[in-house]
Amino acid sequence: NNNNNNNSNINNNLNNNLNNNNNNLNNNLNNNNLNNNLNNNNLNNNLDDNQQLNTIESTNLHSIILEITNKQEQLSEIVELIHTASLIHDDVLDSSPLRRNEPSLYSLFGSKLAVLAGDYLLARASEKLADLRNHDVTRFMSHVLANLVEGELMQEKPIEHNFENYIQKIYLKTASLFANGCKCAAILSNQNQTIIDASFNFGKNLGITFQIMDDILDFTSQETQMGKPVNADLVNGIVTAPLLYALEQFPELSNLITRKFKEPGDIEKALEYINASDGIQKALQLAQKHAQLAQQSLLILAPSQSRELLISLTQLMLQRDS
Repeated sequence: NNNNNNNSNINNNLNNNLNNNNNNLNNNLNNNNLNNNLNNNNLNNNLDDNQQLNTIESTNLHSIILEITNKQEQLSEIVELIHTASLIHDDVLDSSPLRRNEPSLYSLFGSKLAVLAGDYLLARASEKLADLRNHDVTRFMSHVLANLVEGELMQEKPIEHNFENYIQKIYLKTASLFANGCKCAAILSNQNQTIIDASFNFGKNLGITFQIMDDILDFTSQETQMGKPVNADLVNGIVTAPLLYALEQFPELSNLITRKFKEPGDIEKALEYINASDGIQKALQLAQKHAQLAQQSLLILAPSQSRELLISLTQLMLQRDS
């Protein structure tokens, strides 16, 4: 009996231990399941949070890119408004009957309405400039407006006719808009100062190239090609690169320049001297020099299709015939 009792006690103890172990195992499993559920929930929450952050970051990046693109597009509109206004005012100052093979605004409506039309375009450009809400861009594009007036004043007042003054004048009247337009485009894309400066230099030399070629075409092109009167610079007493180079070979041109070709036969004489000189060829070489300087400014940029297009633009400037 005692043995049976002992065996029975042992069995009971074993069963109790097994039950306790099972209970502990179940508790552990339950705890593990609970922890796993908590971990999964936390992981899912973290993933959701990360997805939300990624979505927010992606949305912000898209908005920033979109904002920069829109602002640069607005800048291009501002540049074209200023450019068009300057052409309207130029036609008044030069009494030009044609612009791009069409009657100029000046010839159709007179100087008063033409000046007011140009002023209106400048006012709209200023309004759009304020909408950009960028102090630096506003300041640099305002320089362009001041430069346009300074260039016209420089052209009207008596100055020494040399290449330093010539380049300064065409920078003020033409290249400043190219230079500061490119500079402001770089500012609006948050570039560093090195890229901003390179953009300015590219635009400056591109603009100088453009104007020198325009001055050459005034002598070499036909009115139908140019879309405006040819030999207009001589008629208005304006000294440009071909004339300056001709002056180096024929000092007698100096008297004609001083009286701004106002006496009968002055324009014809000047054209004879220019055609007999290397003025046109040397002016073309000067344009090529500035085109190369424009290209060199771009080499700081990473190779890209955009950079190649800008480089090809400098070549197009040299090939223009109108």
